[in-house]
Amino acid sequence: MNLMPEDLPDDPVLLKQMLLEALSRQQVTAEAYQTHIVDLKEQIKLLRDRLFGRKSEQTVEPNTPQLALFNEPESEPMSSIGAADEEVVAPTSRRGKRKPLSADLPRIE
Repeated sequence: MNLMPEDLPDDPVLLKQMLLEALSRQQVTAEAYQTHIVDLKEQIKLLRDRLFGRKSEQTVEPNTPQLALFNEPESEPMSSIGAADEEVVAPTSRRGKRKPLSADLPRIE
């Protein structure tokens, strides 16, 4: 509330009352800003700790969706006893050979 000097009353008691109201409003907003600043500093600290802090493969949050992937049982049972008797043949890898030089290149002996 910006008042111009010509809009202010001439009564000193009324001026003091207006001044006290303005100061109380200013204190309330300052306290609100201060609590907001404290909350933001706590959020920054939490995010910094999460980003740059100590890390492990365990997480504090038990409902993390990635950890739930490993708690599920196998979808296909491992009941292939007859398949274990089969002989597994490893594929033979061919060794790379040098390609022959073209016939039109000059030969030096």
